[in-house]
Order: sequence, then C-alpha cells, then structure tokens
Amino acid sequence: MKVFTYISAVAAAALFMLSELIVGTYAGLVDFSQHKTSDITGHSDGLEVFLVESFDPPADWSEGEVVEKKIFVRNGGSEPAYVRLILKEYLEYVEYTYSLSDYRYLTDDSGTFITFTDADAAGAEYPEHTADEIRDAVSGVTAWHIRADETGGGYSRYLVTDIHVSDTAVKIDPSKEKASPEDYHVTPNLECEYTPRIWNEEYWYLNYQEDFHKYIEWNLGGGVISLTEWRESGSQPVSAWIYDDSANTSPYVFWGGPLAPGESTSNLLESVTLKESPEGAFYYVIHVDMEVVSEEGLFEWTSAEDYSGDASRLIFGSAVHPNDP
Repeated sequence: MKVFTYISAVAAAALFMLSELIVGTYAGLVDFSQHKTSDITGHSDGLEVFLVESFDPPADWSEGEVVEKKIFVRNGGSEPAYVRLILKEYLEYVEYTYSLSDYRYLTDDSGTFITFTDADAAGAEYPEHTADEIRDAVSGVTAWHIRADETGGGYSRYLVTDIHVSDTAVKIDPSKEKASPEDYHVTPNLECEYTPRIWNEEYWYLNYQEDFHKYIEWNLGGGVISLTEWRESGSQPVSAWIYDDSANTSPYVFWGGPLAPGESTSNLLESVTLKESPEGAFYYVIHVDMEVVSEEGLFEWTSAEDYSGDASRLIFGSAVHPNDP
C-alpha cells in the first residue's frame, strides 16, 4: 500500500522574562511559561508520529542558568516513518532607559545604599554629609540617602531615579510578527513564520551572530551529528539526528533512517542557556515544525523541487537503499 503523509506539527516553548538591571536585581514580574500548539502530530493509514517535549521551567530564569528543554519524536504507528524537523526562533525585548541621580550616594561594601527613615537619623550618623530624601526606582523605596563627598572617598554610586520602558519591542528579526495566544492552537499560525535555524555556521553567524545567539544558547543532544560527520562515517543509516552543515541553507534536521514502530528518536535538544540577559523584559520562543512521510512518500523529499537540497537525497536514499554504493 502506498502511503504518503505530510504531517506538519508544531510545539513551542515561550519564555518571558524580566532581566537583571545593571544596578541590581529587579524582583518580581517574572513569568516563565510554555505553550504547545499540538501534542499529537497526526495519523493516517498507519503513520502516527508524536512530537514530544520535556520542559521544566524555573520560577525565575537567571543569566547563565541552564533550563531543560528536550525535544524528540516517537513513532506510535504500525509502520516505519521518516522524520525531519525545522527549529525556529523568535526573540523580542523591550528597551529600558535609566535616569540617574545628580549625586553619588554612599553604599556599603556590597553596593547596597546606606539609607535612613528620617533626616535626623541620617544627620546624626553622617553629620559632615548632606542627606537627600530620594526614591530608588529599582527598589521602589523612598528613603534618606547620604551624598558621597567630593573626594569620592568610601563606597558610593549613582542611584536610578527613573526607568523608562520603550513603547515598542525590539525584534531580533524585524520581518517576523509575534503570534498571539489565540493562534497557538491553529495550524499554521504566525509561529510557523518564525526565523528558522540554519545549520551552516558561516551563514548563520554572518546573519545572526549578534542576535539570537548573543542571548540564547542551544545545548544539543548527544545523538546529533553534522552531515559532514555522517559522510565521513560512511553515509549509512544511523540512529542520530543529522543537520546540514554544508553550503546549503537548509533548515532541516533529519532522523538518519526509518523510525520503527514503537521506537523514539534521541533528544535533538537537551536544554537552553540564557547566555546574556537583555536589559528589559523579553520574550523568546523555540518553535518546532515536523514533517513525516512513509517510504513511498520519500520522493517528495528527494526530488529536485525539495529545497532541503542534497541532504534529503543522501540521507534518505541511503536509508531506503543502504547497500547501494
């Protein structure tokens, strides 16, 4: 029986943070959530393939912290399936502008401002200094602060008196639009138009070096290899994810052979790391598109019209005819 099934499935994790300010920790207003457009990707004549994720969000994602975000595929059907994925990203952040005090104010050796609840107490403790009642925009607390003397002696720094939040978000890829929550369970939606990860490093870093990967780092699974590595190992079917690092600008990651009924792939992605926190609230999404076909449907992926290029023809040609030279 000839079966051709094109299953486009999506799963996404959305991360919305309020980052650490340059002058201290801006507590609260933190939401770390996820959404998935679809758990079960589809079913047709024996092909029932699931896009699965394991996501363990912390209460507050901090700079340098690694967050579990596992992505793999399971074949729950009755016949072998061929799988490829596209991982896409969206990142936007809101810029903050800080207004600083005219004077430096005394702090302790940890950088915490020395404050008093009234002027008399401040004057009694620091009779040679001027005390100002001023609001700290970071903590939101109004208190009496002690001006540092003109010589700059002791610990001191400027105080943030106001924080202006930009009315519009800065998009890493200005050509993309943020999907609304109402769209999450509709396929396709705006998330399907997010920026695909291109695995050719020269192309990727030329276009996005100072953007997505300035802030976010992906930690791939142990069973992930490049097309170059696959070729060097003999170009045979392999239980591993293969990404195209050739001169092609293909966004696909391929499972290196037929996925048998009841079996699962290894993890394509293990976790994500916040390398650097933007100055302000930010919203980040990893979106996954999955395509699944039977053996008879592979002609759609290995034809000249398929823009995944040589990788599909090499990998899946080998998977179907492993003994061919």
